[in-house]
Amino acid sequence: MRLLKFSLLLLLCWHPLLQAKTSMWQVKKGEDVVLLGGTVHLLPAAEFPLPAEFETAFAQSSVLFLEAPVPEPTDQQAMQAMMQQLQYPAGTGLKQKLSADVYQQLAAYFKKFGTDVEALDSFKPGFVAVQLSLLEMSATGISGEGVDTYFASKAKKQNKPVQFLETLDFQLQLIAGMGEGYESEFIKQNLANTAELGPLMHQSIKAWRLGDLAKIDELLLKDARAEDPKLFQQMFTARNQRWLGQIRQMFGNTDKELVLVGAGHLPGEDGLLVLLQQAGFEVKPL
Repeated sequence: MRLLKFSLLLLLCWHPLLQAKTSMWQVKKGEDVVLLGGTVHLLPAAEFPLPAEFETAFAQSSVLFLEAPVPEPTDQQAMQAMMQQLQYPAGTGLKQKLSADVYQQLAAYFKKFGTDVEALDSFKPGFVAVQLSLLEMSATGISGEGVDTYFASKAKKQNKPVQFLETLDFQLQLIAGMGEGYESEFIKQNLANTAELGPLMHQSIKAWRLGDLAKIDELLLKDARAEDPKLFQQMFTARNQRWLGQIRQMFGNTDKELVLVGAGHLPGEDGLLVLLQQAGFEVKPL
């Protein structure tokens, strides 16, 4: 997905939530607790083992909530269905959506990695942006399973129930809609940001390990709020609001839920931690 730099509003830089040294949180209502962790979706093998509080939270939980299911690469039917959602209908292609100049810039970028841009011509800008990010991060040593995948596999081995905040179809629709109506500008911005992606992710991973929410906000949120407020609203604000409602529903039962979402969903005035506090929950680091 489009990887932009984001930063915290000055109003929140002093917020007590930002003083914690962990990305794992307890959300309490009376004696009932939901554990909420911010994750990194791509994590080099060198970053394992994970911070100890993540393993503690998993051990304490009876059910794991992740953002959305991801089909196995061997599930050809599911993979084909995914690709269809991310492609244009027959007769339409990326070359028709982009200006000639931006299309040539994109072709030149992929050529560096031995990829012909025409192989991607049937795909929508959101999918192309994902490929840009993955290529650039892989080139700087950022690849491998993320925190979510790690715990999904662990839950499967332990027969721990796994549930999801969103459907895969919903997330695919988000990606498919990225850049719609301003395709050239969207791809041009992504190309301009590629050189920053590797260093940015390395800094973000370091901030995540330290639980430095102010730094995560600065690195991952600030520019997105300013550069593409519509996309930010769709990718962060609206989803956080929906997840708030879902987390509310996790209280009042005998389960001990562990909820894992991307770390960028935690900080900020529209982030989950502040939203939960405003909703009357006690929020503190694990």
